[in-house]
Amino acid sequence: MNSKIELEQLLEDGAFIRAVRQGDRDAMARWEREVIAGNLDQEELLQAKLLVEMLHRDEEEIDERSARLWKRVNSTVARRKRIRIAAWTSTAAAVLLVAFLGLYQLLLRESSVGANDREAWGLLLSSMEETDKIMLITGKDSINVEGDFAEIDVADDQISVNRETVEKGDEGEEVELLRLIVPGGKRSFVRLPDGSSLWVNSGSRLVYPAKFTGPKREIYLDGEIYGNIAKDPEGKPFSVYTGRMEVTVLGTELNVQAYGADQQEAVVLVTGSVQVKPEKAAARLLVPGNMATLIGETVAVSDVDVQDYISWKDGYIRFREESLANLSRRLSRYYGVTISCDPEVGTVKCSGGIYLQDNLEEVLEGITISLPVTFKKNEESYEIIPKTN
Repeated sequence: MNSKIELEQLLEDGAFIRAVRQGDRDAMARWEREVIAGNLDQEELLQAKLLVEMLHRDEEEIDERSARLWKRVNSTVARRKRIRIAAWTSTAAAVLLVAFLGLYQLLLRESSVGANDREAWGLLLSSMEETDKIMLITGKDSINVEGDFAEIDVADDQISVNRETVEKGDEGEEVELLRLIVPGGKRSFVRLPDGSSLWVNSGSRLVYPAKFTGPKREIYLDGEIYGNIAKDPEGKPFSVYTGRMEVTVLGTELNVQAYGADQQEAVVLVTGSVQVKPEKAAARLLVPGNMATLIGETVAVSDVDVQDYISWKDGYIRFREESLANLSRRLSRYYGVTISCDPEVGTVKCSGGIYLQDNLEEVLEGITISLPVTFKKNEESYEIIPKTN
């Protein structure tokens, strides 16, 4: 009985790559016969063809950097022993495609004039796996961190997690990018190689380099961070890329909230100065105490009490005249549990503070004391509903 042909085997097969690139239908018949014989999934064959077509579009030969990518793609897939690619859903397969394209663009960025760094980082970020533990991906390896908090330090070519040094991939492997996943109910502190500090909130994903090289310091975010950004001796700016904007600073304390699932993104400036450049709008310069809110293609700047937006890094949240529906979403994200809010009470305004170390049900009980609401627990979720007499 023949063993199942998997996606990474196709990507390693020179004959397959040539057949796809040359559009050789007769040669492709070999793999179509494998599908008929049950040795290859039709979906994986289509995925592999699409990957080859995208990775080699408009290129005459595979240059040295693309060859590095090819090797990296194959070995990365092979090392994910706990996930069999053949069992992935079509959604996961699409994520795999995005991951490969992201790696491809990142390897080309050093040699391609006008390479779109933002797109590359965004594509790479889209490859993150779902997990219930804090996960740091270093090259081809991933580190699962137990507990609700992780302290990660990158300095002097070493990575430490909770003050214990960890290896960066295989011996001799050059790790260019680190990827951090912080699921609901968890938080992390990251010290970047330039000395900048980031507090990473629940439900966030972050991509950052093991070393800052080039004219800019760049990270990519889907989620929320509070950053204390170190000034660079050479004046290199620091940029945070989100799905819809670029935030550029020289030396600043700020909060960036940019969850991909939300309709809006926001930047709150604590100290220093920062420029916010939306994808389709003019750049805005912020001063301390400003908040820039991006909704659609419109940026609004307002004065705020910054503590209302940065207190989460210290283990509590402050809110002022915030709708109960929005507060429920914040708690849901932090605790990693679905919390819905009945429309009848969703617009109720509330002010106060919540210690995030408290048990979720204790937090909800506190809300019911202050507001005319109660809550009910379903199997794995909560619903806040009007209180009845």
